[in-house]
Amino acid sequence: MLNDPVCEEMVRMIRLNPIYLTTKLEGFIIHLLRLNYTTDMEKAMLGAHGICFKDYCRNHALRMKIEKRRDQEHRYCQRMIADLNRKVHS
Repeated sequence: MLNDPVCEEMVRMIRLNPIYLTTKLEGFIIHLLRLNYTTDMEKAMLGAHGICFKDYCRNHALRMKIEKRRDQEHRYCQRMIADLNRKVHS
């Protein structure tokens, strides 16, 4: 069970986010995230991803899709910065 990539991803998300969990015989269910957000955060979420913050908190599949996209963008920017630094300092 621990070698299952889906389970590993769930455990990683649980460790990274403050969430509610409900245990059942067949596993656990993730409920709403306990996040405080401002109107500026709401505007940024709508502008960047096209969804409101409440939908982001409620829908785990959508949240995973957005977080994967953010991770890809972050890695791309890190590579771009490393390339620029290498060109400047060589």
